[in-house]
Amino acid sequence: MTPPHGAVRLQIDSGFPLDAAAAQVDYFADLGLSHMAISPLLSSRPGLFGGVVDHATVDPRIGGEEALHRLVHELRRRHMSLIVDVTPAAMAVGGDDNDVWRDLMEWGRDSAHAHWLDVDWRSADASLRNRLLLPFLDRPYGAALQDGALQLAFDSARGVLLVRHREHAFPICPLDYAAVLEAAGLADATALAAPFAGLSRMRPSAELVATARRELSAKAAGPEGRALVAAAVGAFDPRTDPGRARLHHLLERQNYRLAWWGTAADALNWRRLPDTTALAALRMERPDVFDATHGTLLRLYGEGLLDGFVIRQWDLLADPAGYARRLRLKLETQAHRGATARPAAILIADTVPIGDAIPEGWDVAGTAGAEVQDALSAVLHDAGGGGALSDLWIGATGERQRLDEQQAAARRQALRTIFGAQLDGAVQALHEVAEADLATRDATRAALTRVVSEVAIALPVPRTYGDLDGFAPADAALFAAALKRARRQLSPADALVADHVSDWLGGVAPRSVRDFEQAGAREQAIAAVQQLTAALAQVSTDEMLLSRYGRLISRNEAGADLSQAGLRPDAFHARMTARAARSPHAFTPTGGPGQRLGEDTRMRIAVLSEAPRDWEPVLRHFLESTQPFRSRLVDGVAPEPADTVVLAQALVGVWPSALEPDDALGLADLHSRLRAWWLNVVRAARRRTDPHFGDADYEAGCMTFLAALLESPDGLPARRMIADHVPRLVAAGTLNALSQTVLKCTVPGVPELFQGCEFWDQSLGAIDQVRAVDYRARAHGLTTGDTPDQMLESPQDGRVKQAVLGRLLHLRAAWPALFHDGDYLPLTVEGRHAPQVLAFARRHRDQAAITVVTRLAAHLLDGPSALAPPAVPRVPPSRWGDTCVPLRGLGDGSYRDALTGRDLECRHGRILISEALHSFPAAVLLKA
Repeated sequence: MTPPHGAVRLQIDSGFPLDAAAAQVDYFADLGLSHMAISPLLSSRPGLFGGVVDHATVDPRIGGEEALHRLVHELRRRHMSLIVDVTPAAMAVGGDDNDVWRDLMEWGRDSAHAHWLDVDWRSADASLRNRLLLPFLDRPYGAALQDGALQLAFDSARGVLLVRHREHAFPICPLDYAAVLEAAGLADATALAAPFAGLSRMRPSAELVATARRELSAKAAGPEGRALVAAAVGAFDPRTDPGRARLHHLLERQNYRLAWWGTAADALNWRRLPDTTALAALRMERPDVFDATHGTLLRLYGEGLLDGFVIRQWDLLADPAGYARRLRLKLETQAHRGATARPAAILIADTVPIGDAIPEGWDVAGTAGAEVQDALSAVLHDAGGGGALSDLWIGATGERQRLDEQQAAARRQALRTIFGAQLDGAVQALHEVAEADLATRDATRAALTRVVSEVAIALPVPRTYGDLDGFAPADAALFAAALKRARRQLSPADALVADHVSDWLGGVAPRSVRDFEQAGAREQAIAAVQQLTAALAQVSTDEMLLSRYGRLISRNEAGADLSQAGLRPDAFHARMTARAARSPHAFTPTGGPGQRLGEDTRMRIAVLSEAPRDWEPVLRHFLESTQPFRSRLVDGVAPEPADTVVLAQALVGVWPSALEPDDALGLADLHSRLRAWWLNVVRAARRRTDPHFGDADYEAGCMTFLAALLESPDGLPARRMIADHVPRLVAAGTLNALSQTVLKCTVPGVPELFQGCEFWDQSLGAIDQVRAVDYRARAHGLTTGDTPDQMLESPQDGRVKQAVLGRLLHLRAAWPALFHDGDYLPLTVEGRHAPQVLAFARRHRDQAAITVVTRLAAHLLDGPSALAPPAVPRVPPSRWGDTCVPLRGLGDGSYRDALTGRDLECRHGRILISEALHSFPAAVLLKA
């Protein structure tokens, strides 16, 4: 595969299929990109991330395999490579679109796919023993039956009997077809049922069942057979007492038990992905499951269509490292046509396990970049503003809990309300370990539940990575710290149990246990607990805490350290130095499909960290002037102050700079965007409402508040305050965004562009990402020939950002060794405004590039008058004074700025910032 110097990530769906991506290949290549990363590729359920329904096919909704060939043809023509996302931890269930799930429902434990899922077939609940719980009903089972919301039906095309409920189809086991078809008591029905009457009570062969279904389909095609089937189905009509009783008894004989969706958190006997029964967890650690789900991807790779894979859902796998090694091995056995010097695809995990280090043995090139995205964003926030912003948050909301206390509270709530069933499964795995040893068999399930709960709450990372060899040293330290904190909540008796749990979960390597069955039981317990803590962190931190803690919402993205309002240059340099040594080929994104806010929205809100005292009166006036819009409910006001503070920050982040506070059309568009975004945030916080058990009164109060704010005459004072403050943020936010773009392209790693974000991304994250990208305008933007500094006087259309990206991507293509393998050299900054500059060099042999960017410079920008906001996102050269960058032996002489084309003379071993940033807020200097 071509060494990557830049990638674009595209979300592929029926609205933007593979052929649409192929149509933009020339544009992406002209921009300077070498790779395209797409998701999803395999047949998936629309709108459900990771919801693969058929691992054997390229999704026909996006064009199928033929369209994939056309896309790859276009990519190869422009010497580009294709990377696809892999979501191995789960598959889509429910609905009526997954044959594997359908087979599992029909045959239960006898299904050929029974081992694909993590099912407890030995449930303590007798009604679930050897059965699946299917919590897909929109109301309790009895009510669904009584109301006629469950209907027996016949699918004539497939010859299948099933029970329908909304979008779901629950198949009837073929062994029950004869009884169903004869239920109406018609004499001629015996012949109709005959093919099924002879089926063995043990699972018959698939061929026999298929033959019987074809016969039934053929007979039911005629008027007589159709009438007989209709009569049989009618005998199970729940609108009559006999029909309802028959349908209930039929359902009770199935290999599943239907239930209301609200039972899932407590009673589910198969593992799901966090907080959704639409995704069932796969046992990808089983070689046959891996082979069955990866055959098509491996074939496409072997045929030269695919070049790399991004492994998503990494933390939710039982054995992530084992999965990566197996995938690497399988890839290396494929005959990759058109292979380059890199015959095996790169593998990139989408999480960071411990700090920035990728443990040995994982066999991945690096991460998909959450940790570097956090660093790029944080270094453009003012760490010194954290205290004032915290005081403002506390004063406005009254929330005085420390951040770690809030995280613990969120985890405790999630364990209680969302993860009860998964916690029970992990405890059951540990209890089986305990019972197998006379010395520990007195450890009760209740004690184990308390211990596992407190450890999961106290764990400082999403998960550890123990396996048959136990804990690695770093994991051991993390688990020991969690156990120490957990002990504060445990009784002395439970503390004794905790010592055993520590040994079972990796303190003692299962491989060292002589009893083979005990070693296997410990390995299963390790996986169960680690998958539990990973899922718990995903909900409690990445959803609940990020939606609750509103000190500065531009810091609230997955992977961020919320305790840090910003990152100082020395800490940033330490992270980048480590990245250059450990994962120099990992991706470097600044946006993506999972973002809460657009990458440039965050950069505007980040300016609040530079001037929290200026933000304070704006926020206080906003809260005071909107007080009458709040609704008084029995359990408090709606919205709560915390939710209102979050909304205020979002408003200044996305308020269009040209929007007047009385522009009805513009406000209506902003209202529709914020309505969806804010409702999602208040639900994800799970304080007064919930994504599933929503509080209609609270949500209505929030939406009434927003409507009054944005569309009523009474909201004009608050709107005017926001509209007046936004211009004070726009220039500094634009400067931040340009600095972030330059950093993304020059730090260690491969810059990743999310679709459309080469222009400004002043979006509300996923809420706005459904909007179509204007690629015609973007392609035109490449034809002007203007340099970034020439575009800076009127940056509103975003072409300046595109120009920066284009020039740096082409530089990376021209100097691949420097950016692919070059060292990272931190450079100190000296002089009056040293804190406002970040500088480093990349060096490889005789090549070197010096990156200099502006940061935290809102107070240095000039406006047309003392009171007017700045118009141009650039610090006037005279303001820099003696600020300079010593070159640390990189040498005097002539340098050329890759962004502006300007030549610069370096003398006395230093670069003056007034010269380097004379016409643009960032520079990438190359030795002439």
